[in-house]
This record gives sequence, C-alpha cells and structure tokens, in this order.
Amino acid sequence: MKRTLSLVLALLLIFAVLAGCGTKSGESKTESGTAQKEASEQKEKSEEKPKELKKIRVAVMPFFLSAPVDYIKEQGWDKEAGLDMETILFSNGATMNEALAPKLWDVAPTGGAAIFGVAAFQAKFIAEFVDGTGGNDLLVRGDSDIAKVKGFNPTFPDLLGSPDTVKGKTILYTAGTTAQMTTVKYLEAIGVKSEDVSIVHLEFPQVYQGFLAGQGDLASMVSPYVFMAQEQGWVQAATLKSLGVNLFETVIAAPDAYENMKEELAIFLNLLYKANEALESDPALKFQVVKDWYYKNGTEASDDKIQQECDLKSFITKADLENIEYGKFEREYAEFLVSIDKLSVDQIDIVIENTKDDILEKVKQMD
Repeated sequence: MKRTLSLVLALLLIFAVLAGCGTKSGESKTESGTAQKEASEQKEKSEEKPKELKKIRVAVMPFFLSAPVDYIKEQGWDKEAGLDMETILFSNGATMNEALAPKLWDVAPTGGAAIFGVAAFQAKFIAEFVDGTGGNDLLVRGDSDIAKVKGFNPTFPDLLGSPDTVKGKTILYTAGTTAQMTTVKYLEAIGVKSEDVSIVHLEFPQVYQGFLAGQGDLASMVSPYVFMAQEQGWVQAATLKSLGVNLFETVIAAPDAYENMKEELAIFLNLLYKANEALESDPALKFQVVKDWYYKNGTEASDDKIQQECDLKSFITKADLENIEYGKFEREYAEFLVSIDKLSVDQIDIVIENTKDDILEKVKQMD
C-alpha cells in the first residue's frame, strides 16, 4: 500500500514538473515572438525613407525685415513643416526684382520696391508682414515758423505748418521713396501745391548732412536718419502715421511659384507669422534676432539704433490681420507712384489684379 502510494506521488510530481516546464516554454516562446515582432517593426522603421522635403527659395535682404526668416531657419521650423528653405541674399528690393525674370527665387518678404516687381514682372502680392509706418518723418528745425503752427487741418491735428508758413519753403528728400510719399501727402493735407515749394533731391545721407549744415527748411527722412535727427532737436512736422497712411512691408511670390507652389507658399507664410508672433511677444528676443541678423550680414548698427528700429517697426501677427484691410496699401501706393510718374496709370490695374488673398486666407485657418 505504502509502495503504491509512493509510486502515485512520484508520478504526480513528474507530471507537475513537466506541466511547469511546458508553461515556461510557452511563455518563453510568447516573449520571444513579441521581441522578434518589435525588432522587425524597429527594423522597418529604420529602413523607412526620410520624409522628402519640399524645396522653396526665399529671397532675403540684410535688413530688419528679413530677421524673421533667419529665425525660422535657426529654429528648424522649416524642416519640421516639410520645407527645405533656401535663403538667397540680395542687396535690396530692386535687385530682387531683377532676379524675377531668370526665376532665381520663389518668394520674397520685401519692401516698397516690390510693387515694381508686381507691375512689371507679374509677381503676386500674397501678404503683408511688417508695419513699417514708423520712421518716415518730415522734419523742421525747432525755431522754424512752421513749428509754431499746429492743427491747421483738423482732420490731421498733429501736423505742423499752414499754407502761409510752408509756401516758398525748400524741402529736401530722396525722390521715388517713402520720403517723397510723406512730403506729397503732407503738402496735400496742408493745402499747398508742389509748385509753391522748392524741392531738392538728395540721397538720404546727404539729406541729413545738408539739413544739418543749414540747407532747406524741411527735410523728409527715414530711419535711421530720423533717430539722428531727434538728437539734433529737430521736430516732426508730419509722419506717415499722423497723415493717416499705413506703410506695410509685403510678401510677394514669383509668378511660377504662385501657380505651382501654393502649398509651399502657405506653409512658409504660416511659419513667417509664427516667427513674427514669437518676436513680438518677447522684445528681448526680437532685439537679439535682429542684431544677430545684422551681424551675420556685416551690417553696422549700434545697439541703440537696433532697439529704436525694433520699437518703431512691428512684425505683423495673425491677430493683427483682422485689423488690416488687405490690398488697400498696395492700391494707394500704386496710385502715389503714378502721381510721381514712377508707374503708368494702367499699371494700377495690374497691381490690383496681382494682389492675391487666397493663400493668406488659407494661412488664417492654419495652426
């Protein structure tokens, strides 16, 4: 009996051991299979081709307005968004326009010269991205009789001067620039005809130096000369802001890019507004990014002058777009250039026709 019981117990023990071994073997197989699957998935991921980036060529200048583009590249946002953004440096807006015919770039955040690229080469205005209204001043010396009259035209209460004090005066400015625009708008607001004043055309540095030497009665200047003018105690007879004129830096697209790269243009424009928002929300960052951009391009500017420019000009954000009548500036600027014989009358219609809002409207809906 004892012998039989011992045999039974021995058999039960053997079965238990075998069962246990079988379970462990099964678990081991399961774990092994899982590990093999994970390894296989990992291998497939590692063998996946990297996401193909879409090329876009961005024209830039060594000035304030191109700093956000450099910030986009520094942050790597272009590649994160699927773009391979190549920046191409031009000395100014005029040389950018010359590069339109040989198709050397796709999109350009640029200044007032853009309108000639639109009118002559069928480039497209697609957005506004910098409020450059500040820094366009018509100045008089503090002891001028013009400075003693304010609010002659109640529609423009901050203007100095009147017809009696302005007629017969000499005005220094740089023809074909926003300085001329400030002067023309001022004379209209004061009620003085251009033939009732003397106009002397000089380049910006000479306008400042000439006025400093006692030439002229009024001088129309842009930044950074307006900052230097303040140090001389000269006063603002008018600014574009006091004249109710907005001046925007714009983004234009080359004709081929507008027709064939709308997705890339929308992504780029969205990144530009993202950069603008980051810079405007952090003044210290804005200053540093602008300073770094100047440094990279060998542009000499003191910290004080850079700070003044940052304070004077704002990068437009998506939120700002709600308060801007897109297309108004482009039309009014074209009309102004016609008035000074820089554009023909029929080119106003070309500018209006080539001011496009479809990409901008798409960007407004993007995150």
